[in-house]
Amino acid sequence: MTMPTPGWVRIEIDPDLPTIVITRDFAAPPDRVRRAWTDPGLAVRWQGSKHVTTQVDPGRAPGGDGRRPVPRLAQTYTYEEVPAATCLETVTFEDLGAGHTRVTSLSVIDTVEHRDQLTSQGLERWVTESYRKLDELLSAG
Repeated sequence: MTMPTPGWVRIEIDPDLPTIVITRDFAAPPDRVRRAWTDPGLAVRWQGSKHVTTQVDPGRAPGGDGRRPVPRLAQTYTYEEVPAATCLETVTFEDLGAGHTRVTSLSVIDTVEHRDQLTSQGLERWVTESYRKLDELLSAG
């Protein structure tokens, strides 16, 4: 089993594909981390950097049927900084045991050019700030 390492962020960018893979460990069990993604009231508290306003459509929030957790989520999004870029993101939640979760998101962007614009506009900063806010939210219970 892989030991959790809360706080680190790995961002992988394939130079030939319009993709971004982001991996991060959290000191919370998968159901709590998943809920932070799927509950609109929680998602707006951490998604996006401090310079971005996040809106979640509760009618379309992912999360399964309420009886059993879904193994992964799929969502679309755009960034204000690159409004022409359309992204499809798949997020998985891996139970690392001992109340820790590894989150891996695979974003497929419509073009390599748009992917490069996202990364040059501060993607690493946005991800780091957002996940720091998520850490605070998860530690508050």
